[in-house]
Amino acid sequence: MHSIEIKNRFIELRAQGYSMPRISDALAVPISTLSDWQAQHRNRIERLKAEVIERIEDDILGASARQAEMLAEKIDVVEKVISQKFQHDELRTCSLRELVWISGRLRGNLARLHPKTSAGPVRLVPEATETALTPDTAEPKP
Repeated sequence: MHSIEIKNRFIELRAQGYSMPRISDALAVPISTLSDWQAQHRNRIERLKAEVIERIEDDILGASARQAEMLAEKIDVVEKVISQKFQHDELRTCSLRELVWISGRLRGNLARLHPKTSAGPVRLVPEATETALTPDTAEPKP
């Protein structure tokens, strides 16, 4: 007869995804006994397994959401600088091409992190301005 602590440890290990042979070695319990316990405690194991998966998903998605927020904030800052520099013709310290490249990289990171999230259209110039940018030069086009 095995103690309740051993049975509970088996249930925890199964919920965490450990194999029967590995649990058998760790607890020094025959696989045939573990198979009986598996059948007896199937619902509890499945419930615990779902909780483990949910915690892992929360950890991953929570971190991912924070990263997405930070990237979105960086995109906003870069695009505001682009717009301000374009309006005031202050492209001496950082070229427009560099700022557009940075913005694109940040957007790419955000898209990889959250494929369903869109940072919205790139606003390189104020909407009232009719000037467009050519994609290959990232310089104003008349």
